[in-house]
Amino acid sequence: MSRESDLKELTAQAGGAFRSGQHFFVAKLKLSAWGPPGHGELPAWGESLEAVEAAGWVLDRWTVAADAGGGMAAYPVFRRSDGLGTQPRDRA
Repeated sequence: MSRESDLKELTAQAGGAFRSGQHFFVAKLKLSAWGPPGHGELPAWGESLEAVEAAGWVLDRWTVAADAGGGMAAYPVFRRSDGLGTQPRDRA
């Protein structure tokens, strides 16, 4: 898959989840050939986060872990932006 097709699929999944009334949306963002080596910005991740938020979600939190193949992946958790569903927990 290409970076563009991955982003298109993520955007469709996020929009569908929002329209179906899901309370949460969890994505998987992998470190891959689409990211620059070393340190610095990960443009593909930024584009992915923007696309999900544009579909009606707000980033709540995320975690990073090894995936089944041993690579690193981020798992951002989004809440609905319209207030339906669970309310954000106190982060204090």
